[in-house]
Amino acid sequence: MRYITQYYNDNFEKYFMISVSNQISSRIITWLMRRTQKSGERRVIALSSAVSSEIGVVRVENQDRVAIARGSDFAGRSFILVALSDGIGGMKNGAECAATALGTFFGAFSEEVQAEADHVRCLSRATHKANLAVHGKFGGEGGATLVAALISAGGLVHWLSVGDSRVYHSLGTKLTQISVDDTIAGQLGKIIDHGLGQSNLLQFIGMGKQLEPHIAKFDTEMQGSILLTSDGVHFLNPEWLGQIVGHSPDPGMCVRRLAELAKWCGGPDNASVAMIALDVEINDNPINQPEFGLEIWDPFGELQIIGWQARPMPATPALTVRGDTPKADTTPSSNSGPRSTQSKMNQPKPKRNKPSRKPKVKNKEQIDKVEEDITVPQLLMKFPNKVN
Repeated sequence: MRYITQYYNDNFEKYFMISVSNQISSRIITWLMRRTQKSGERRVIALSSAVSSEIGVVRVENQDRVAIARGSDFAGRSFILVALSDGIGGMKNGAECAATALGTFFGAFSEEVQAEADHVRCLSRATHKANLAVHGKFGGEGGATLVAALISAGGLVHWLSVGDSRVYHSLGTKLTQISVDDTIAGQLGKIIDHGLGQSNLLQFIGMGKQLEPHIAKFDTEMQGSILLTSDGVHFLNPEWLGQIVGHSPDPGMCVRRLAELAKWCGGPDNASVAMIALDVEINDNPINQPEFGLEIWDPFGELQIIGWQARPMPATPALTVRGDTPKADTTPSSNSGPRSTQSKMNQPKPKRNKPSRKPKVKNKEQIDKVEEDITVPQLLMKFPNKVN
């Protein structure tokens, strides 16, 4: 039997949030690095979205990572975060860099929104944390791109870009690049639609402290869909891409066709794509979300992470208890005579001006009651078999 007690204070709350974020990021990274098939496609019908990834013909390893996450902030407001990361060729550990960038990005954002109402600020902080995580692990010798689209409660949509992966807006057969490539040509306003690796990147996730991510808001009146692509997709003729997107009946069919077309055209690089409709319905005030959590979909499966209850930290110091199930309390009461020497040895010394301990429990119902009151996170990973 072991108890871990901790009083809430400003320093502990900060440590608590960082610790939970690191745990969540670590689990997502491990999941993204699992062994998968050479190609995969995942439809998330409830979110009007889909993701796909194809290793291609030339590469022996898929160094792209793409996923969709759904969660809620401290106030219970839902968000959808779609992101894609492409490990940089010619540098070390491209797949691990991409997984680290994406996993840290998702974990950091989910942490930030538990204490910050401004989702755009959370988006920026999560990007910088992903950058520092990759740089700290690979020392600037490995890196990845990162593009993302965030749909928050109220229909607010923002996009993010670092590197030369791209964010597109699709309406009918018209496909418009929204992001700016972090290359000399991109910064000069010249869009290169063909070819791979024609320019060196000016910045990337893992470069160090000088990162300046591009973040902007979508026009709230815009309709259609958002596409995120790695360069293994957008090296294709943009007119072809627009026709495929415009004539696809749903996001799932669209991402599959784009990945397959890239392979049919020689598959010179890993080809990954994500698509989400701008008119996706998002619940501003979720009723059945009592706990913080993330649902994440990638082209090969689904991950669920359940964390702490989505409620504010207590304003006054409160004692929390963690550990194994305690044994029944056999200590005599104060009215039953003097205590034995053994009882005094087992009984902790009382502390002045401290909150009283939670009562020890004797049965399963009381154990469940105590677990409901605990605010320290219970991390749980689920791998459901449900296919969307």
